[in-house]
Amino acid sequence: MSTTDCVEAGPYYSDRYFIYLKAGESLTVTMSSAAVDSWLELYDSGGNRVAANDDRDDFTFDAQIVYTPRVAAYYRIFARTNSSAETGGYSLTIR
Repeated sequence: MSTTDCVEAGPYYSDRYFIYLKAGESLTVTMSSAAVDSWLELYDSGGNRVAANDDRDDFTFDAQIVYTPRVAAYYRIFARTNSSAETGGYSLTIR
């Protein structure tokens, strides 16, 4: 995450990913970082937020979304920081 990424109000830096999901096919997205407090959001093709997560568990600042769509469509994944003006590396896993 860097200051040249997309900027949300705050400022919160974010990267955006697009993915096509089939109806009934489960999606797991995990954002892991030792540098930033991870935050994930998933939006449907209509711009509605369908899932979000700040902390996957009580022990890390990693974020994870598990989602099964009811309709096949393109979805947007927002990988961003949970704290204002944070920068640093992260890994994103999509399964």
